[in-house]
Amino acid sequence: MKIWKIITIITTLFLLTGIAYATDINNLQTPQGWEALGGGSYHETGDSPGQGSGRNMMIQESHDSIEEEYTTNLTEDNYYAFKNSDNTWNYTDGSNQCSGCFEVVKIDGKDYFIVFTTQDNVEFTSDTLTTYDLMMEFNKLNNLDPIEI
Repeated sequence: MKIWKIITIITTLFLLTGIAYATDINNLQTPQGWEALGGGSYHETGDSPGQGSGRNMMIQESHDSIEEEYTTNLTEDNYYAFKNSDNTWNYTDGSNQCSGCFEVVKIDGKDYFIVFTTQDNVEFTSDTLTTYDLMMEFNKLNNLDPIEI
């Protein structure tokens, strides 16, 4: 009977340790000037209050339907996605008046979809490129690499 108590205690300790060290998508490191909103959503606040850029980031567990939704060009909605050589994508969305970039990464063995968006910009401009640079900085801070979609 004592052996089962010891096994139970050891198993419980391993499980609790694993939970304590699991990555929480709300606690990932972000570039300076970003704030977590909860639920895997973040926004860029700027260097001082009221100086936000309109850039946002969303992280959610990835699945085939979201990947297909973001990678499929829809001319009737003026939505276009372009794959980069590093497994990241850029997009423009005329219906929602935004553009940005996205990727899928592995965090704790699960695939997560990450999208960086800039509002009121449907063209590829320096602001769109800035979202890409921010995504690369985010990846570097968290030791993440984009994977094939």
